Amino acid sequence: MKKALLVLFSLLYLAVGFVSTYHAIEFFTLSNASWLAVILAIAFEVGQATVLFSLLTSKDKSKIILYAAGKVNDELNLPDSTIEITESAFAGVRYLKKIKIGKKLTKIGRNAFPKCRSLEKISVDEGNEVFSSVDGNLYNKDKSVLIQYAIGKSDSTLDIPKTVKLIDDSACLGAKRLVEVILPPSLREISHYAFYGCESLSKIHGGKGLSYIGECAFDGCENLIELKIPKTVDFISDWAFSGCSS
Repeated sequence: MKKALLVLFSLLYLAVGFVSTYHAIEFFTLSNASWLAVILAIAFEVGQATVLFSLLTSKDKSKIILYAAGKVNDELNLPDSTIEITESAFAGVRYLKKIKIGKKLTKIGRNAFPKCRSLEKISVDEGNEVFSSVDGNLYNKDKSVLIQYAIGKSDSTLDIPKTVKLIDDSACLGAKRLVEVILPPSLREISHYAFYGCESLSKIHGGKGLSYIGECAFDGCENLIELKIPKTVDFISDWAFSGCSS
């Protein structure tokens, strides 16, 4: 019985997929050559399938390769088998609000969570020996690196822990509700694109030990009006304050 239902479901899925692809080809043909329309239609269907299955992993499920950006899902508990999240795996995910990281995760690729506009909380299993969480934001274990700020939260102020030495690449990118950031005296580096596109950010305090400001670190912070660069800063990268029109 179960096998029969599975076969029936598969046939129905293939039939719907065929009809959907046929109509997609008709749609794309309106403004494209036939061969291009076919490619676009297939790409569209693959995209829809990706959203359906939502999570692309390695065969042994130890590595998260890609999460479907359009998947409508509030919360994700990563499988216990996960030991790595690859670069940009969660880039642009629109609806995810909470992510729970297990105790076995040991590696997170660069820019793993950029532009997750609804993300309110990243929690980490207390048994994890590499990563930790404070106020729903992701840090390394000793909290010397702010890896990812949960940009979907409603907080207007970010008071960075006094242990932090580095704000990682794109850590707060697109945090549109942030108005004020308090930097600790322990901070040495604000990396590339760290606060890129934080449109409401107007005040940055502290950071007396800061020495490096990365490329496009505050690019697009159009309302930034209060920032005192300490004498300890010896390098400011290109376009660090591009688009700071205020």
